[in-house]
Amino acid sequence: MIKLTGERPTALYPVASGAEVNEGDFLAVNASGYVSSAPVTSGTVILGVADVVSSGGVMLLDGTVCVPNDVSSGHPLKRADRGKKCFLTSGGAVAATGDVIAGLVCDVDTDGVWVTVTNTALAAARGL
Repeated sequence: MIKLTGERPTALYPVASGAEVNEGDFLAVNASGYVSSAPVTSGTVILGVADVVSSGGVMLLDGTVCVPNDVSSGHPLKRADRGKKCFLTSGGAVAATGDVIAGLVCDVDTDGVWVTVTNTALAAARGL
């Protein structure tokens, strides 16, 4: 994961029991308020991207990250998709279609897809 911009929020999110969370993982929160790496299943709501992982929990990046463009999905993102929502696929990549909104596309280049994962961007992508 390449970080473009961002500020870390002050909240430290506790990790769900038995869950493995790594820097750069897209995260979801469960019904008990604990985070885990986001499953690629319908209904999953992305909370953000793991920035700092410690024994006390995980802090989320509030900014823009570069993640792989899922060209194998049949629906890779293009520069014309800037400003549109993108969707999480397996392996932490993103595509133009799917069931789990990852964030808003900032840009697409040879490094991958630059995805904005701020609270505002995630809310806008979900139509809130």
